[in-house]
Amino acid sequence: IFIYEWDGMEIHPSWMASDIGMEAHHWVFDPIQRLVITDTQGAETAWDWVSWGLSSIDLVPPEAVTLTFAALGDNLIHRPIYDDAFRNFGGSFHHLFADLQQELDQYDVTSLNQETIYVEDPAQYSDFPSFGTPIQVGHAVIDAGFDIISGATNHALDKGLAAIDRTVALYQEAGVVCAGLQSSQDPGYRPYELYETQGIRCAVFAYTQSTNGHPLPEAAPWAVHTLQDE
Repeated sequence: IFIYEWDGMEIHPSWMASDIGMEAHHWVFDPIQRLVITDTQGAETAWDWVSWGLSSIDLVPPEAVTLTFAALGDNLIHRPIYDDAFRNFGGSFHHLFADLQQELDQYDVTSLNQETIYVEDPAQYSDFPSFGTPIQVGHAVIDAGFDIISGATNHALDKGLAAIDRTVALYQEAGVVCAGLQSSQDPGYRPYELYETQGIRCAVFAYTQSTNGHPLPEAAPWAVHTLQDE
C-alpha cells in the first residue's frame, strides 16, 4: 500500500510502501477513518497510521467498548507534606492516596497531573518556588495504580535535566505512561504517548505554557513539552 498526502494543490508521497501480508480484494474507510481491507478470502482487517507506517489494529466497532476515565491533580508536594511523611509515616507517601483507592479502582483509566519533579538526594528536597519532591512520592503514585501521568508543568525543570531523566525512568520501569516529559536519551521530540486498554488506543498529550524561567536544555530541548509552537 502506497500512501500520499494531498495539500490542496499537490500530491506528496508519504509512505512507500506497507506490505500487509495478504492479497487485497477491496478496501474502504470506516466511520472513524480506519482503513478496512477485505482480502480475496473475504476476511476483514483494520489498519491505521499509529506512529510510522501502517499497523494492523483490532476491528472493533467504535460503539462496542467504552472507557471510564478519572483525572486528578495537581499533586503538588510542599515541604509540610514530605516533612510529615518522614516524621510520621516512615518516609512513605502511600497515605496520600489511601482514602481515594476505592474510588480510583472503579475507573478503567486513571490519570494524575504530577506537578513537581522527583529527586533522590535529600539535599535536593525543596519547596516553593523551586520544588524537589522525594522519589518515594513516585512509588506511592505507581502503587496507587495510576495509568497515565501528566508531567509537563511549570515546575518540571526546577531540578534540571537529571531529575527529569530519573522521573521518566521511574515511570517507564513501572510501565506507567508519562506524557509531556522525555528522557535526554531519547533521539528526539515525541509529541504524544500511546496508552491502550480494552482494544482502545489513546493518544496522550501534555504541555506546559512556561517553565518558570528555566530554559529548555540545549542537549534535549524535547525534555519538557511546551506550547511555544501552538
